[in-house]
Amino acid sequence: MKTLFTFILCLAMAGFVFAASNSATISTTGSGNTASASQTGSSNAATIEQIANTSTATQIQDGSGNVADLDQKGGWPAGSTVVGETGAQEQHGNNNQATLWQLADGGNGGNTGTQYQEGNTNKVTAWQHTVSSTVDQDQIGNSNEANSYQTGFNGYVRQVQDGTANIAVVDEQGGGGWVVGNTAIETQTGRWNTATIVQYGTGGAKNAQGNYAEVTQTGDDNKTGKGLFSNHDFGIYQAGNYNTASVTQNLNVNKSDVDQLGDSNTASVVQNGGTGLFGDYGDFVNKATVMQNGTGNNATVNQTYP
Repeated sequence: MKTLFTFILCLAMAGFVFAASNSATISTTGSGNTASASQTGSSNAATIEQIANTSTATQIQDGSGNVADLDQKGGWPAGSTVVGETGAQEQHGNNNQATLWQLADGGNGGNTGTQYQEGNTNKVTAWQHTVSSTVDQDQIGNSNEANSYQTGFNGYVRQVQDGTANIAVVDEQGGGGWVVGNTAIETQTGRWNTATIVQYGTGGAKNAQGNYAEVTQTGDDNKTGKGLFSNHDFGIYQAGNYNTASVTQNLNVNKSDVDQLGDSNTASVVQNGGTGLFGDYGDFVNKATVMQNGTGNNATVNQTYP
């Protein structure tokens, strides 16, 4: 009887390990396909690869330590014709990672990516090399990180974080030295959060036109943070012409830095709050810095203390 009980117990434990560390891989080719993967438990891995147009993929994971990878592309890097792809990733739990790739060649695009995480110490990353594509990243919890990288024109990135000690980064680059018509919006609610937006052209021209960057932070001790490729403190960095930057920070001891290089740029910083006390950064209440290098620039800083 003891031997039978031990055998049953071993089977149960083996079944638990298998359920807690599953791996799912789906690959599709052709247009108009739909793929989905749903996993419950810990240390699971889900991978979906689609090489086609107008396809849809969904990944849902409930547990901790899970990894989701969604790869939508078409013959990248040459001959890619990815158009109208839709990718959605959703994770509930702690220490999860979700990565989305949407890669196209030339003027193709119109892709949509959605990433949602609820829990602590999670990370989402979206890579889009397309035109007129959209990324929406939402995180609820603490110590989370959201990253979005776009190369192309007319891209849209929206990042929303609710919690403490979160990091949001948007990097929008242009192909052929140009980045045109991109929009980046970051909204953070909580304390000790950091938001960074970088918009710039690549190559010899390094021109960026008609781009819009917006950061809204509500809570104490937030800042628009470090740049991606230098040690300079800029929360919003725009290199080029006709760009617009907006920063709104509510409550106490916040720090904002806006750097604009080019012509006819507009920067607006609004900081509301203040208790008359020194904060974690050693600054008196709120601090705003705007640097503009060029002609025809306009900078507005409004700081309101009760």
